[in-house]
Amino acid sequence: VDGNDDAGRPMLNNMGGRAFSSTDNTNVDEDNDTARAIDEMNQQITSLAESGDTSKANELLNQMQTNAIAQSNIDGLPDVDTYTALMDALIDQQNKLISAIDDNNNHDGANGEKVAEKDDGKTVTITTLAGKTHDLLIQMEDLSGVSDHYSSMRLSGTMIAQLPTDLRNASLRPTSHHYDSVISAFANATNSITSSAHENDNAKKNAPFIAQRWLQRMETLAFDPHSGVRPTVDSYFHVMEACAATATAIPNDKQCKAASLTQSIFDKLSANTNIYPTAREYRLMIRTWCESPGGRQKEAAYKAMGFWMIMAREFR
Repeated sequence: VDGNDDAGRPMLNNMGGRAFSSTDNTNVDEDNDTARAIDEMNQQITSLAESGDTSKANELLNQMQTNAIAQSNIDGLPDVDTYTALMDALIDQQNKLISAIDDNNNHDGANGEKVAEKDDGKTVTITTLAGKTHDLLIQMEDLSGVSDHYSSMRLSGTMIAQLPTDLRNASLRPTSHHYDSVISAFANATNSITSSAHENDNAKKNAPFIAQRWLQRMETLAFDPHSGVRPTVDSYFHVMEACAATATAIPNDKQCKAASLTQSIFDKLSANTNIYPTAREYRLMIRTWCESPGGRQKEAAYKAMGFWMIMAREFR
């Protein structure tokens, strides 16, 4: 017979297990409802992100994150797929804006001349989107515990970084894809800013160095065999892109180090024993040295020719 004996001890049912009260069933139902609500929220954020409403998706993700932290409930945090979907959507939104800018710049006027139509609003938005991907990756690092072992990439401490370690969720550890996404976002931000948009010069100069910092983070994490993070060819290429684009921040600047910075990233890629430069990276180096605005034309020509010869030998 189920229930308690005269001494108040729980009696076993005829299946050999402990008898469950209606309270136990209520708790199970509540847990199931909570888990279902969390799943639905993750799905809603993902759907919003994939539909292009990244602002609302980001708002709900932050709300979900804040509630989980306030309740000390790590299971209530957004899952890694939700962070991934939002980051991918932010990059996709950047790419659409870049395409729109390119279409404007290549528009033919009535007189047949190319018309360069600045759209500072789009470039500012692209830079803002890069900042959002940056924040998402930092949140993933803080919530998963990566920042406990390495210095946080935040400029100042936050509530997330100060959480007790028992509130960390290791399933939110960023992968190489997440780091590549942020590096790509800042490369996009750099490439989208035209040389005539002087008010954005600082953003254009800073974005490549932010991209470099994340690449350095990947290289550091690669020393930990348990991190699962390794720089990819794309990691290096997008940082190279960002560095090369700084050449147009201030036209004809004799102090411009764009080619040298790009070369230094290429050299790091070449020194990596796990991955190798492709024709894409060689073409970027040739173009970067040829377009170098500094007063080093002889050196630039020598460097460009050297890359062309290596490329011709390696990819013939």
